[in-house]
Amino acid sequence: GYSIHELATKASFYEVIFLLLKGELPNKEQLTTFEKKFWDSVRIPSEIVHHLEGMPATTNPMSLFLLALTLLGVYEPE
Repeated sequence: GYSIHELATKASFYEVIFLLLKGELPNKEQLTTFEKKFWDSVRIPSEIVHHLEGMPATTNPMSLFLLALTLLGVYEPE
């Protein structure tokens, strides 16, 4: 029920994600809560950051990505 053009020009990234998940656009309170939960859930564990920072600067980005995914299985098994 929403115009894609209107969403693209007037809605934020988080409003669109909320819409896709909940079926409606959020009010300001819902949006604030959703953004906080979103960022809390995408936090990279400090142990993984430590491992990645220890890699040489010339490491292939795809190799770093694969390493991070593997380490997620160790530090965040769920």
